[in-house]
Amino acid sequence: MVTPVRFPGGISNAAPWQMFAGMGVENPFFYHQFYEDFDTVPSTSIGWTGTATSGVADGGTAILTTAASSLSTAQIQRTQVSFQPVAGKKLYFVARITLSDIVNAAFVAGLMPVTGTPFTPPANGIWISKASSSSTINLNVANASTVTTTAFPAGALTLANGVSFDVGFEVTGGSAPTIRGSLAPSLVSYIPQSGNGSANSTNRSPNIVSTAPLLTTLQATVLAPILAVQTGNSSVLTLTSDFVGAFRER
Repeated sequence: MVTPVRFPGGISNAAPWQMFAGMGVENPFFYHQFYEDFDTVPSTSIGWTGTATSGVADGGTAILTTAASSLSTAQIQRTQVSFQPVAGKKLYFVARITLSDIVNAAFVAGLMPVTGTPFTPPANGIWISKASSSSTINLNVANASTVTTTAFPAGALTLANGVSFDVGFEVTGGSAPTIRGSLAPSLVSYIPQSGNGSANSTNRSPNIVSTAPLLTTLQATVLAPILAVQTGNSSVLTLTSDFVGAFRER
């Protein structure tokens, strides 16, 4: 086992002239952040809408279960919208999900206005989705009711019933931000498939860049994390999530 690096004086992400510069631990307000590991059941936790049950797994899981009727939907979403895509500010979303039936299940994972119909594209939002009877996973960006959909490369990920995979996207900072989606068996684990190279290098997980610009309408819309599953064959389907998170630079 390698010897851990030790910083007796602590570490800091603050500039010398900023508040918390001498505190020795990172500024907790450097990013606005929300992350849920589902150690408690979302249906009974403060701040969630929708219904999920808890799964028995290390780290906790939330299980979304449809009814046995065509187009039945199960979803959970944060009740309070609090993430606003803004030019010049980095924004991230990530979730780990498992589908019981990869053929017949449709899913949505991302940031939307509070909605009871997640499979109807909102006027503004950013989300990753798959339709029923399709293996194509898409990055979607909605601006003023215009939706730009960019497909991940065919074969980027082999889906299997009951096998988890990660979806994520980022809004890059700078004066001309882009929206990049990532897809892999694991984006955030000990040895992530996201690699350790530059954003567009070949050792990064399969990633795509949306052609949709960050329009004023999107920047003016505050969004909330959402997960949803829909059945396409009148059978009970589930989406299990290990975690979900959203993070935006202040």
